[in-house]
Amino acid sequence: MRFFVIFLLCFALLRPDVSAAPAQEFVVVVHKDRQLGAVTAHDVRRMFLGKISKWPDGQRVLPVYNTKDGAHKGFSRSLLNKSAAQLKTYWRKRLFSGQSMMPYMADNSAEVVAYLTEHPNAISYLPLDAVVEPLKPLSVGK
Repeated sequence: MRFFVIFLLCFALLRPDVSAAPAQEFVVVVHKDRQLGAVTAHDVRRMFLGKISKWPDGQRVLPVYNTKDGAHKGFSRSLLNKSAAQLKTYWRKRLFSGQSMMPYMADNSAEVVAYLTEHPNAISYLPLDAVVEPLKPLSVGK
C-alpha cells in the first residue's frame, strides 16, 4: 500500500500541469480586399470543412490550415470540434471519396501570410500577434 501511495505522489509531481498552460489564442483572417461583414462560427466551420465552397461574390473559398502552428490545436478544437487526427481523417475521406481536394496545409504563420497575400479568396487562422498586412481579422459571431 505504501508503494502505491508513493507511486501516486511521484506521478502527481512529474505530470505536467495542463491547466497552467495558457490557451493559444487565434483569429480567423482573410485578405484585406475581401469585402465581408461578420460571419458566424457555423459558416467558418463549414468553410474549413469544405461544405461552403463559394464566397458571397461567387469566388471559390480556399481554406488554409496552419497545421504546424500552436494556434491549430485551439482552432480545430474550438471552431471545428475536431482533434488534429480527426481533421486529417476527415479530409482523407473527402479526398478519396472524390468529394473535394485537400486544402493547403501551411507549415507556419509566414506561409499563411504569403499564401493569403497571393490568393485573396483564401481564409485561414493565425495567432493574435502574427496578423500583418495585407491580412485582416474576420469578425466571427455565434
